Amino acid sequence: MPSSRKSGSLRPDFVLVSVQDLTEQHRLERMRADFVANASHELRTPLASLTGFVETLQGAARDDPTARDRFLAIMLEQAGCMGRLIDDLLSLSRIELKVHVRPDARVELADVVQNVVDVLTPLARELGVSLETDLLDDPMVVVGERDELVQVMSNLVENALKYGASWERVLISGERGPTGKAGGEWRLSVRDWGEGIPAEHLPRLT
Repeated sequence: MPSSRKSGSLRPDFVLVSVQDLTEQHRLERMRADFVANASHELRTPLASLTGFVETLQGAARDDPTARDRFLAIMLEQAGCMGRLIDDLLSLSRIELKVHVRPDARVELADVVQNVVDVLTPLARELGVSLETDLLDDPMVVVGERDELVQVMSNLVENALKYGASWERVLISGERGPTGKAGGEWRLSVRDWGEGIPAEHLPRLT
């Protein structure tokens, strides 16, 4: 608007109004808070279990070798659950610290898949599930963080093993991305033959 002089005062030539939509920022903050709250809640369960078994071993089961061996095995399993939850929390912190830092390492996705298969094959055998791969012979090289890619694939495959159909199979496959360019985009997928996730829960997954 043009400036005007009245009663010896000066008005600005224009007024700048800045509008910023914080909806997405608030949504992400809410999701982060929910994640931390859920992780904290899940940590309490194995912690309470460990505490209870320790107290039992100090008391009634002190001289019972059979009970001691069984309780120690359960305690080890619960400690593993706590360790995985803590790793998830630490991973979240690393991601937030490096959110604006582009990765520059070259990662072979076939090696990532093989690492996941090696680690989770004992779990697959225990659950009676066949863990299979169907990858291309071409090198599947991307720029990224290898440890983060391994963790993402491990989470997907572990969920598929646990919640897919027993005595079925989990298939990890690799193919070229939508552009189909050689040496460009690649797509890894994890498929199980379970019942799937109800549609109303899908928006919460990511």
